[in-house]
Amino acid sequence: MASTVRKSLLRGIRKARYYGLMFDTTPDLAHREQMSQVVRYVEIDYERNTVRVRESFLGFIQVSRKDAESLTKDILEKLEKDGMELQDCRSQCYDNAAVMAGHRSGVAQRIHEKNNLAVFVNCDNHSLNLVGVHAAKEDVKMVTFFGTTDSSYVFFSRSTQRWQRLKNAVTVSLKSESETRWSSRTEAVKPVNNHLEEILQVLQDMIDDEDETIETRGDAEQLRSHLLTYGFLTLLGFWNKILARIDGVQKRLQDPKMNFHYAAVHLKALQDRFDGERKVLVSEALEVGHRLCEEWDVDFERRPRWKKRMPGEKSRDAGLTAREEMERVMKGTLDRLNRELGERFTRLYDTDAKFGFLLDIEGLCYSADTENLKKNCENFCKMYSTDVDVQLCDKILDVRMLLAAQTDMRVATPEQLLKFIVQFGYDATYPNLPIAIQIMLTIAVSVASCERSFSKLKLILSCLGASMGQGRLCDLALLSIEREETDKTDFDGIIDQFASMKARRVQL
Repeated sequence: MASTVRKSLLRGIRKARYYGLMFDTTPDLAHREQMSQVVRYVEIDYERNTVRVRESFLGFIQVSRKDAESLTKDILEKLEKDGMELQDCRSQCYDNAAVMAGHRSGVAQRIHEKNNLAVFVNCDNHSLNLVGVHAAKEDVKMVTFFGTTDSSYVFFSRSTQRWQRLKNAVTVSLKSESETRWSSRTEAVKPVNNHLEEILQVLQDMIDDEDETIETRGDAEQLRSHLLTYGFLTLLGFWNKILARIDGVQKRLQDPKMNFHYAAVHLKALQDRFDGERKVLVSEALEVGHRLCEEWDVDFERRPRWKKRMPGEKSRDAGLTAREEMERVMKGTLDRLNRELGERFTRLYDTDAKFGFLLDIEGLCYSADTENLKKNCENFCKMYSTDVDVQLCDKILDVRMLLAAQTDMRVATPEQLLKFIVQFGYDATYPNLPIAIQIMLTIAVSVASCERSFSKLKLILSCLGASMGQGRLCDLALLSIEREETDKTDFDGIIDQFASMKARRVQL
């Protein structure tokens, strides 16, 4: 049955012809390291006139060595086994590990040497995760803040009695943090920010409850004192807003329908928003922190922190009040965020600058600019000369004319444009444009689909099933992950085929 599903997926990939590679490796699981293979392609159904960008899971590859040469060999052998031509590959997307993304001898560079049309883009979801991780480590106060947040979860989760008392007072549960999954910090900070008063009251009740152990009462008092500090109360609202905005972009990047042009637009908008709201975010956080300190009678106007006086500074410049110190810390974090957002997505921005015009439907189909269009088409045709010809610009202008005549409809996405061309039979008249858009849509921006397959892998390959063979493991994972394709399978035909096979007696 799994072989039937795999053959169906491979037929769809071969029919689409152009595809993008997505690979990611998992840590050692039951003493077997696995590499997930996902292929991104555009599925066009000419009978139903539908267009869909798909990311199909094809299986796991058991790896013994994780150097670039060995991983490249495993990938090429898997492609050959599946009957997929490497020359039809038009994109690669891996995580930011040097062995995968190294520009000299990484897996991406080795495959690019064999096929120079296989464009590589880093996993932007991993990159955005690193942006947040490094910004959170910009200052000691930031590290202390997240440590206190995580301590709240640890304190309550260590005892079922404590957890029940918390659940009786708070409608939502506290969450733990994770270094590799930045969205977990959003889930950890949000309930503390929204239910701080209730959490503090639960801690106070534990401190006053003489039936509690002395260790519990002591830990509760220590945690409450850490929560009721000027730094924590100020940074709580500050990080709650920042994390919510980062998490919103991360969730969009994990959508299989996301293309690199929209990803670049979202990331650039996030950077501009942090840059434009820099003063507002800091001032609002300071005001909220000041108000909470007054409500909870927290003393924060302590002696200023004096630092070494540098040449050119006046004596008053060397002393910072608590408010000035917190303002410095938050502005430094926002500057780090802005700098990281500008540096970690240069490859994505370069790809968007070269070929993003094909996915910018408003500019491609409804703009009156032809000079930039000609220049961009020339660059595209020069690189993809084996796929499209020099008439690409003329075909785009013809499609503009056809869309202008369609007053009752307006395309807004690349998928809708492809559907328009297929629906009216223009794919035979204007083949260059559909091919160009298909190639661009194969470029992935995240390996989230590979990460999702690891979630299934942990359920299938547990310690109890460590002796499971690699073939059975891949088959079970394929049936579970590609559930949509599995439901389309004709079980009657498989059962009849199985029943027609020669039965053999097994001697016990």
